[in-house]
Amino acid sequence: MDRAVIRSERQGGEDALRVLCFLAIVVLHANAAGSFDHVPLTGFVADELSRFAVPCFFLLSSYHWKSLDAGPLTKRLIDRVGPAFLFWLIVYNLAAYCGFLDPKLKGDLPSPTWLLTGGAGYHLWFLPALVMGAVIVALFHRRGRAFALRATASLLVVGILVGAYGSWLFGGSTPHILFRNGLLFSPFFLMMGVVLKDGWASRTSVSVLALSATAFAGLQVAEGLLTGRFPLGHDFGFATAGFALSVTLLALRWKGHSAVLAALGKASFGAYLVHALLMAGAMRTPLAQRPLMLILGVAAGSLIVSLACQPLLARLGWPGSREHPLRTRGAGETAPIAGPEAMAADGLDTSATKL
Repeated sequence: MDRAVIRSERQGGEDALRVLCFLAIVVLHANAAGSFDHVPLTGFVADELSRFAVPCFFLLSSYHWKSLDAGPLTKRLIDRVGPAFLFWLIVYNLAAYCGFLDPKLKGDLPSPTWLLTGGAGYHLWFLPALVMGAVIVALFHRRGRAFALRATASLLVVGILVGAYGSWLFGGSTPHILFRNGLLFSPFFLMMGVVLKDGWASRTSVSVLALSATAFAGLQVAEGLLTGRFPLGHDFGFATAGFALSVTLLALRWKGHSAVLAALGKASFGAYLVHALLMAGAMRTPLAQRPLMLILGVAAGSLIVSLACQPLLARLGWPGSREHPLRTRGAGETAPIAGPEAMAADGLDTSATKL
């Protein structure tokens, strides 16, 4: 069989997961925009069940890293996502200044924190978090995989306590920049993406993964109720890691090939960048009170815009226009990611690491 076909079959599950994650993100932002205000319980449950999406994007990104050499990896990521981040940072904040976006999203003046939060482009936080998380993982990994796993897991726990449980511990909500947009959230999921390369998906049955995903989804909803985040849901908690990992492993088990899914999977990044602009426009129409139609319309419109722009971006040589920008396989070939032997040297059990 042609190597390109084999490679595309291996990526079939990833493409499907990228599209699913994008749809879930549109659900999250539709709920935040108020589309579910007349059905708050439905919005809350839909919000909580969509919280696997951003962690999965982190997992899929690092799953394709060829090296954890901090310098080349960071440069590769910045080259891939930096231009898109800066372009859309300007677009969204200008749109807010002109009154197109919700006024509460507009800051009074440009702020250095916009480089972490995106300012009015609230969804852009994912890109600087990706780069910062990669730097942290690469630096931690210099001391071994076991240390990197423990350290990133510790950061995640701190983020959960400060974020989801912050109202219990500190008597008030914690700004996103202190736990989600900063250094506490992305490193663990990026590190786990590296670990998934050892073949976890092929060693775990589909039924176990499906049951695990269902159980963690239920716990995600329960944790949202427990932390008092109704009706908007909470960003991440202890259940979120298991939820995202289970969904990702399930997707990696699927090896089907679909040209349509491959195209949509590649378009998901551009759709992610533009969807908040389309969401703002759709919220000014009758679709605002019809969440299902709003979500499908914004998602479809965003994917169409992304697909339509790809030929032009490829002709202009825009970074990542010829493949998914987060698939950074070429990042630093000089220092391969340590495999089972290095894990054993770190004191980890590698009895089930061979495929």
